Amino acid sequence: ARIEDIQDIERIANEYNAALAARDSVKAFADATANNNELILTFMEDLEDILPTTMVINNFKSSAGVVSFAVNAPDKESVAEMIVQIRELDYVKEFTLPSFTEVEGFMPGTEVDEDGNPVLTEEEQAALEAELEEGEEPVYTIVTYEFACVLEEATETPVEGEGGAQ
Repeated sequence: ARIEDIQDIERIANEYNAALAARDSVKAFADATANNNELILTFMEDLEDILPTTMVINNFKSSAGVVSFAVNAPDKESVAEMIVQIRELDYVKEFTLPSFTEVEGFMPGTEVDEDGNPVLTEEEQAALEAELEEGEEPVYTIVTYEFACVLEEATETPVEGEGGAQ
């Protein structure tokens, strides 16, 4: 009877070792086919959530996990907030701001009145007037920022003893 008990333990140990080997094989296959470009969709979805509706992406390129893009924005403050949020994404490993330019004008798609001024909501008009000095005319600008970042899948830290001898 004792030998039969030991045979069950040996069978269970063999099944366990076979399952570990199968798992390691599948993981090795998945690691071999993984590509940083797979993160691009995730990054684009996150950008959609992060970017305010006042910003426009006018150039987006990706190669081997490196993403570069340019954003038109009506002000620097909204871009600063966007930068903070992008840096909080755990798969963004490097983030640079190679350049920015500021020119007079309106964001693409801005509705203008017969005098060539942008049509603003009451709230936007009040905020603009609060920023201006008495008699000062508003200057509308578009700020274009170029960004580059490296996307990298978070790697798992192996748990000590996982899959080891029992």
